[in-house]
Amino acid sequence: MRHADPERQPAPTPDGGRRYELDVEVRGAAVALPHSVAYAFAGGRAPDDVPLTVALDKDGRLLRAEADYRSALGTLRAQGLLKGVTSLRAEYVLTGHGEQKVPPLPAGEPVEDAERTTVTLPALKAGACASHDTGLSHLARVRPVPCGKDADLRVFGQERIDETVKGQNPAGLGNRLASERCEKAYQAAPAAWTSRGRPSGQYWVAGDENLDFAYIGPDVTVTGDFTCYVVLR
Repeated sequence: MRHADPERQPAPTPDGGRRYELDVEVRGAAVALPHSVAYAFAGGRAPDDVPLTVALDKDGRLLRAEADYRSALGTLRAQGLLKGVTSLRAEYVLTGHGEQKVPPLPAGEPVEDAERTTVTLPALKAGACASHDTGLSHLARVRPVPCGKDADLRVFGQERIDETVKGQNPAGLGNRLASERCEKAYQAAPAAWTSRGRPSGQYWVAGDENLDFAYIGPDVTVTGDFTCYVVLR
């Protein structure tokens, strides 16, 4: 939506909100598509902009956004992608604005500041240990702890990927490079960092690749911060 071109006035909706009909340049609209097809628009070869409908409530809060990619299907088919597909849309919906409330803690319950006691995996230096007992169901944030009985994982490497891809599908390249570099880091790491890994001899890689499509030309920049670690228990 940040790439949208608001040339037309919004239309009022029955509930007092506003409805915008916008146009988005196809390279900006491609970020909502899977990487496996988004790369097809790296050179801006789609003939038309992508129509985008945005709905706001009476307080200006985003309710819904929908992009219609039919005008770009020809570009995809020309590159051998999504053959036979006749409609392609992306929809983003938000509901329940401000309704969720966190119940108060019982009196006397200890409280810690999550921003102070937890960190992201890339913030851990090689050799550091952490616990994933944070109440989250993922490793977005972990608690740094001494490398003892309370440690769930130990980091043995941090890898920064920053590569420019020319004339090829960039999807998955960052993950592959991170895996290769973590393997080298694993072989070079001190035994004290990796010997307690479970299962024995196995390591893990955490991180996400980002694709930045050039405005001119087919170049794509692949970046990402990846953490190499072993599971201790």
